[in-house]
Amino acid sequence: MNKIDLILFLSSLLSLTICNGQGNSFSTDPASAFNSYVNLHPSEKTYINTDKDMYNTNETIWLELYLLDGNSLLNSEKSQLLYIDLLNENDSLIIEKKLYVENRSSNGHIDLNSSLDSGVYTLRAYTRYMQNENNPVPFENQIIILNHKLEPKRTSTIKTLPSKPFNHNNLTFPKSELQLNFFPEGGSMVSGIETSVAIKITDKSGKGIATEGKIVDEENKIVCFFKSQEFGLGVFKILPLANKKYFAVLSDNLQYELPKPLAKGYILNIKNKDDVVLIDITTNIPKGLGGLYLLGHLRGQLIYKQRIPSGYNSNSYKIRVLNRDGPSGLVQFTLFSVDGDPICERSLFVDQSSNEVTLSIDSISESYTQRQEVSTKLSVIDNEGKQVSANVSLSVSSIDRLNISTKNHTIKNWLLLNSDIDAALANPEYFFEDNSRNKRNLLDALLITKNRSLYNWKRVLGKENTYEMNIRPEKGIIITGRIVNFKNQQEPKRANVKLNLLGLIDDVYEEKKVSDENGRFTFGPYVFSDTLKAVITAESFEKRRNGKSKKISVLIEDQPSIHKKISKNSLKNSYILQEQKIASPKSTLTSPNRINFKKNPNVIDFERDSNVIELDEAIVSDKKKTRNDSINLAFKKLKPLYSSPTRRIFPDSLTGTHLRVIDFLMPFGARFQGAFPNEKIVLGLRFGDSPSFVVDGVVVDSQFIDALNTDDIEFIDVLLPGTAGAYSNIAKNGVVVIYSKGSLNLPQKRKQVIMPNIKGFEVTGFSSAKNFIVTDYSESKPEHSEQDHRSTLHWQPNIQINNSKQQNSSDVSFYTNDIPGKYVIKAEGITTDGRPLTAMRIFEINEK
Repeated sequence: MNKIDLILFLSSLLSLTICNGQGNSFSTDPASAFNSYVNLHPSEKTYINTDKDMYNTNETIWLELYLLDGNSLLNSEKSQLLYIDLLNENDSLIIEKKLYVENRSSNGHIDLNSSLDSGVYTLRAYTRYMQNENNPVPFENQIIILNHKLEPKRTSTIKTLPSKPFNHNNLTFPKSELQLNFFPEGGSMVSGIETSVAIKITDKSGKGIATEGKIVDEENKIVCFFKSQEFGLGVFKILPLANKKYFAVLSDNLQYELPKPLAKGYILNIKNKDDVVLIDITTNIPKGLGGLYLLGHLRGQLIYKQRIPSGYNSNSYKIRVLNRDGPSGLVQFTLFSVDGDPICERSLFVDQSSNEVTLSIDSISESYTQRQEVSTKLSVIDNEGKQVSANVSLSVSSIDRLNISTKNHTIKNWLLLNSDIDAALANPEYFFEDNSRNKRNLLDALLITKNRSLYNWKRVLGKENTYEMNIRPEKGIIITGRIVNFKNQQEPKRANVKLNLLGLIDDVYEEKKVSDENGRFTFGPYVFSDTLKAVITAESFEKRRNGKSKKISVLIEDQPSIHKKISKNSLKNSYILQEQKIASPKSTLTSPNRINFKKNPNVIDFERDSNVIELDEAIVSDKKKTRNDSINLAFKKLKPLYSSPTRRIFPDSLTGTHLRVIDFLMPFGARFQGAFPNEKIVLGLRFGDSPSFVVDGVVVDSQFIDALNTDDIEFIDVLLPGTAGAYSNIAKNGVVVIYSKGSLNLPQKRKQVIMPNIKGFEVTGFSSAKNFIVTDYSESKPEHSEQDHRSTLHWQPNIQINNSKQQNSSDVSFYTNDIPGKYVIKAEGITTDGRPLTAMRIFEINEK
């Protein structure tokens, strides 16, 4: 560059800087505000990989769960507690599990009991932290559960996914059966500017209709033609004029009116041309483009920003954005006015093939014999052939138990597409199986119809009240509650609060807190499995005349479920599900509990092997359990700190009114010792001092016992030193353990009594993952004489693929079963740098 060129370049740069500063009445830079907002409010995404898609009752759903940062797809720095819900067709919660997640993933299981009805169920995964978003998008996927024992004679209807999109070309429909929706690119049609408009055509059941038609004006002149393809989606271009109406006309000659064009406005037209994105911003407002600001981001990562010079005079502004070497996913461009208001928004999907990684299932033959060992190895390589580290889960299942023909959810299409557009497509993999121009155009049409704003721009730009994260990320089990006045159960009280967790392996855990001015307290986070008994005692800051705490109540608060409403017959896909029939069980079939679509693709049949015998109903009679029997059984499930008491006393063993605890103990040798007011209780002549008293796991003094209302007692255990178990350190003079009503979760004959200053309850911990039972035919065993009907041959979560030999567990082996047919090896996971992976191999088992 010579001196003259340099002077001209610097002059133009200065002029551009001045222009950018003029006419900009909005002081906040959208890009800076966006980066700050994303850093302060990171999002989360979840995903569930299951061993198969169809289950029978009494089987196990094997799960691998992923909890990721929503932007980077790396490990989330927020939550470590993940909720798994199983919901029926009526959106009723059937099973809820909590899993602890470390380093992005965790594995678990759901056991399906025999009482479940046949139908389509929804698996949902979410964190409470997600509820801070305006429209949280938890992972949701449908599975089929079949119960042929519960209703063997009744034919019911369930919904499954179609194997291919419907095609209704050249068909005529009544007006009531069709719905046409129009979606102008960027938001609105504008008078005098050519606009791309996406169209979605569905029938009354929500299924997409592939058909064709024309656009006419109010004088019935043809303006253009359109054609909807798969899923009822299509795109056409139109140049709307002011004060004119436009209609879509199908072969039924019925007219469907398009939205009216704006008299003045903006058009944001975007085309994805492989390695470059072409953007055309157009307006019919004179000098209306000056000072506008365009921002583009991919999952919260800023990829483009530019302000149009304020002195710009043309009505069109063209931009070329290089589209190379970045991550794949949904890109969203937003056009802001001079005042910082979003006026147009447009989403598109970029698939960066240069950044692709490939998960391979190696060394697999096309066929194997029964009970033969299968060995395979997983590998992940990038486009340059370099090995990439990843975490993967793998399942091997009968092909009849997988919806592979429906292009169902994979971790790739969920994390990169569906979770951002919140569309829950029935056929998401359809857009990922190849990169043809037709599929790209169809996906682009879909994104215009599902143009969901990923951010609340008023919040981002500080035009709305500061966004507070009301729900904090959970790192473990949290116990929250309030201290209130005992009489009205509402007025908050400050108090010293003590938590005891019982049933831990090492001992009773104790922690103390002080409630705030609103009476609230929080304990945790804790990491433990299964269910523990918890007791909270509180001592009010306010005292009675004798110096004791005033009566207060301890209220435990339940954590709210995610507020996202799941609509019936959803997953929000309006292209959607076909009716399928469940037929009655057949008696002359070849494999147990197997689903067969071969004879009729619209019928799900249960098949069972001729060697499998169905037993007649058997009625088992037993002695009716008394309440004491129920108490003894519940006590064993409680995992107490001692094996059995010296004596167990039930309140109904004595009659009378105004009974005290000592009245129940006296028949078993307890006595008062000393004179009032210094009298004390002793358990027997050989003990010279009072026993220790424990109420619902909390050690209390004799004054508390003397004031205790015995109507609130479920039972009393008397422990002499030899039977005190974990209480041995306080058992010198024996221990009296009292359980209040409600402490064992038994059904009560009357309303549970609220006891002052104390609250016993159970805390559900994280679900423990059981191990998948591996079948090994390398050595002969007696149980091998039985026929092997496994539909899931193998399940292996948390496979670490790594260059390091110490951490590499990518070698997988399993044995085939006795049922000939096709089977699928399915592997899914994510690389350490956040790129999703999926792979599938099919093989066949032949008879020996």
